[in-house]
Amino acid sequence: MAVGIIVCIIFVIVAALMMTRKLPALLAMPVLAVSIAAVAGMPLKGGEENIFSTVLSSGALKLANNYVIVIFASWLAQMMYKTGVTDTMIKKAAELGGDKPVVITLLLSAVSILLFSSMGGVGAVSMVGSTVLPILISIGIKPMAAAHLFLAAMSAGYCIRPANMASIVTIFGIELSDLTVVAWILLAAEVIYLLIYLAVYMKKNGKKYAFAALADENGDEDLGGISREKKVTGIRGLLACMTPLLIVVLTFVFKVDPIPCFIIGIVWLMIFTYRGSWSKYVSMVTESCYNGIHDAAPPVILMMGIGMTLNAVSASITQAALLPFMQVVTPTTLVGLLIFCCVLSPLSLYRGPFNVLGLGACLATCILNVGNFPAVVLAAVFYCTFRWPAQACPTATQVVWTSNFVKCEPVTLTNKVLIPNWIETAVTIVVVGLIYSMAL
Repeated sequence: MAVGIIVCIIFVIVAALMMTRKLPALLAMPVLAVSIAAVAGMPLKGGEENIFSTVLSSGALKLANNYVIVIFASWLAQMMYKTGVTDTMIKKAAELGGDKPVVITLLLSAVSILLFSSMGGVGAVSMVGSTVLPILISIGIKPMAAAHLFLAAMSAGYCIRPANMASIVTIFGIELSDLTVVAWILLAAEVIYLLIYLAVYMKKNGKKYAFAALADENGDEDLGGISREKKVTGIRGLLACMTPLLIVVLTFVFKVDPIPCFIIGIVWLMIFTYRGSWSKYVSMVTESCYNGIHDAAPPVILMMGIGMTLNAVSASITQAALLPFMQVVTPTTLVGLLIFCCVLSPLSLYRGPFNVLGLGACLATCILNVGNFPAVVLAAVFYCTFRWPAQACPTATQVVWTSNFVKCEPVTLTNKVLIPNWIETAVTIVVVGLIYSMAL
């Protein structure tokens, strides 16, 4: 029991350091992992389980499959941007909307959802956001509202993104297909959230039908700064724009693993976007790979720390020390679990204990090892809490970039949607928890 209390104190200290930005998450996770292992009595070296081999060496490689997924996803995102596919999809959506701000906003949101179902990371957010946000602002949407709409669309796409789902699958030891239902429920919930937000905004601010667009030297519209030269056209261009949809279909319909999905997506994109000099095109593909690795570096480093934490917490030495404490504090009924998660879901912010790509990896593993609930139910519930910080955590890189783009503080931006996100998260936790528990 004493070990559990000490671990909780360490947990709170590390969380406080992260929330006050004294310690970044990529450093906090290894510190937490080593601290928990040391408190539990794990030796530095020697024996079947030790800090050097079990926590640091094996832990850093525990989520290796996910690193590769993230890298391939970032590579594909860079290629879509450099070939003009991303800009073409956004531009066509804006053109189809004509002079109706509501229609334009909905079309841009739909395209953003589709793009972020395969793309991810701050690099992808900046690529898409630097085009979508100026268009939304130019049609009369206030900057902060445009940011909220963009982040909601991004979060909706993230709900069905194979790379995100793969992280949950690895942590809880389940199959990717086990998350299909919760992924689509979260997508639907986020779309409903976006529609309600847009309806409330339009009711308060009135409908505007003047589409403000800049003109280039030839008198053509330049929608949000999109270059006319950077686009794909014709049947090949249409097929290239279907790349994100191809990833979704391969994942959910044909049950293809994420890594082959993204490799197929890259090859598909190459087939339908190649033109001109082969050597220049190959150079672009290579450069996209390098830039993708650069974009993937932060989440990869973070996942190494998460793997260390998972190994530290799941080690038999640690479990024996923590079990008495966890048996006391862990809910024993489904209703108790749902109330527990609904009330404390704001702790998913700041990489807190309900964010599985943060301190939540530790809490989820501890609850799982108590054995009161099936892994698939816990995975589904924790995936619901995982959605919130993707959309509205002040420390999330995509939120920081977006808030900087519209010139406001991240905390100011996220506080505006704190209660709506809490409500959405609580509703999805209850719905998903009941569906998954009844299915077992």
